[in-house]
Amino acid sequence: MNSNKLKLNLKKVPLGDEIPNGWRIMTLEEAKKYKQEVNEVCDYKNNKWFIVAFETGRLDGLGHGNKFSENYGSEVGEKIIIKTEINDASQPEGIISI
Repeated sequence: MNSNKLKLNLKKVPLGDEIPNGWRIMTLEEAKKYKQEVNEVCDYKNNKWFIVAFETGRLDGLGHGNKFSENYGSEVGEKIIIKTEINDASQPEGIISI
């Protein structure tokens, strides 16, 4: 029996940063499915005013209503990237594994 599990890793990075190998920008559909995990990686309990981008669209932090929008503009400074892997090792700080 294989003990490895599929892990979904999320990370918040500056909008202009290059995406590391193996990672990609999260889609809006994925963000809607994993909204709680996105909020956690954005540290929503301490940072209610975040606005993060996805491949298309954005999520506004609790201070802005915690709502999704279909597009984004210059108000966004960060994006959520995603990586899926089969691994049961612990993850570095700042990465949420689902």
